[in-house]
Amino acid sequence: MPTKKWHLKETPEADSVRYLANALNISETIAQILIQRNIHDAVQAKLFLTPNINNLLPPGLIPGISAAHKRIEQALLNNERILIYGDYDVDGITSVALMKRFFRLLGREVDFYIPHRLIEGYGLSKEAIDEIAQRGINLIITVDCGISNTAEIAYAKKLGMDVIVTDHHEIPSELPQCIIVNPKLNKETNDSYFLSGVGVAFKVCWSLMDTFSQAKKNNSVFHDFLMDSIALVTMGTIADVAPMTGENRILCSYGLDALPHTKISGLNALIKQTGLSDAPIKARDIGFRLGPRLNAAGRLGDSYGSIKLLISDDPSEIEKLVAQLEQNNKERQKIEGKILQEASKIVREDYDLDKNYCIVLASDKWHSGVLGIVASKLADEFYRPTILISTENGIGKGSARSIPSFHLYNALCDCRELLLSVGGHEYAAGLQITHRHIPQLQAKLNEYARNHLKPEAFTPSIDIDMTLDFRQITKKMLSEIKMLSPFGEGNEEPVFCSHNVQVAGVPKLIGNNLKHLTFFVKQNGKTYRVIAYNKSPYISLLDKAENKPLSLAYTLKLNAWGGEENIEMEFVDLKVE
Repeated sequence: MPTKKWHLKETPEADSVRYLANALNISETIAQILIQRNIHDAVQAKLFLTPNINNLLPPGLIPGISAAHKRIEQALLNNERILIYGDYDVDGITSVALMKRFFRLLGREVDFYIPHRLIEGYGLSKEAIDEIAQRGINLIITVDCGISNTAEIAYAKKLGMDVIVTDHHEIPSELPQCIIVNPKLNKETNDSYFLSGVGVAFKVCWSLMDTFSQAKKNNSVFHDFLMDSIALVTMGTIADVAPMTGENRILCSYGLDALPHTKISGLNALIKQTGLSDAPIKARDIGFRLGPRLNAAGRLGDSYGSIKLLISDDPSEIEKLVAQLEQNNKERQKIEGKILQEASKIVREDYDLDKNYCIVLASDKWHSGVLGIVASKLADEFYRPTILISTENGIGKGSARSIPSFHLYNALCDCRELLLSVGGHEYAAGLQITHRHIPQLQAKLNEYARNHLKPEAFTPSIDIDMTLDFRQITKKMLSEIKMLSPFGEGNEEPVFCSHNVQVAGVPKLIGNNLKHLTFFVKQNGKTYRVIAYNKSPYISLLDKAENKPLSLAYTLKLNAWGGEENIEMEFVDLKVE
């Protein structure tokens, strides 16, 4: 349990808080949170609190989308063979499914290709392009990948194929010579800048819809299709941990409401399988339940089962695919748990974290498909940028995850001469490297971190929105907090703290393997239940605290059970006063 710094956000001026509260008829608590998130005026706050689909920017504002529109329209008119080339994660899977379903709406069946995670790795490859050329493809449209595949795209063009790259990843120093659709080509950020891969694919389809819906004189069919596709956009956006701001906030707000009623048969079956049919679906349900199941097939091999699930309308096939994904996910959890145990032990026993600012571990026994999940958990546990590498025949495939204040992609680009390939963004990246260069990568990353970070950057911190007295907590307050959702990167769920809190009763460990903790706390005559997920070690701290007062950091939840709604606290951290 690493010691965490608590950072209480600055309290805004009282007059500003009262103005916003009165203008929007909201509590001063919510007004304060909005101002702390740099939302100061009433118009800006109203747009944030009431996301409106009509406020999405026109697709033509994304660089490259007009050229892509023209080339795809030409391909359709000339009956050219089109292939969608995607990535094997949820963002890539939903991107391919959305595009496939859109072309099907136009009366065209297009091909698709997802690289095998273990054999081919991320992005385009010469071998894949050879296979695609043999299929007689004229136009490749990439989704959620391609921006770094300069050589591979040049090779595809040499074989007579055109390529359109639609991507959202960071812009490399050298761009492919083809049509590129990527919001990050904009020099200035706008509400589309942080779209996920499926968000960019959605904008491409929207642009095409404007032409083909007029041609077919059937606007309602295309409109209904796009609205239903927002469920796919939401899945990919949240699973990819894209910032929950700008257009992502609008799309996911609508998409979370749309998911329980989706007309996409396979997605509907997956929702039923995970027990989410009878309750509102939240962002965390995608992150921890729906997303991992869609991801599971690709993590263990190929993602074709997940794609088929999202494009099939055959009930029998869908039932088999959902069952297979469930089995894949269970297998993935076992593999992941074993690697996490091994890697965590290596760090604890063999790593000097005072000297190593970055964790770089490699093994020829690790399954590369789950390394990203394990790297993320290690980064959280040890609060160091973490790279895990699976090696085979002298080549390593790695997944990297970072911490705030360390731009992972920039750091890896600084080590580019050691890498065979690299792609990603600030917090996550993938790479390939020869085995002999791994120690040099460790050394150079440590040097980069020492030059760019201060030692205090390696102490985790918690941003706390405000201090609350238990008597301030009401159901009305929770209903207003819900207006700030969906929560995610860039729009985190509000964290509160309370001081002079007493534990009431005996803390208990619950759940599978007793890894969760629950206990009751009281202050000023009010008592609330606390649920602490994956925080079982804290029970020893509570036991040692005995009757001493605590400071508790938490988020607030409304738990509906047995026909009653009760306010609960979800544990973030605690300190013994």
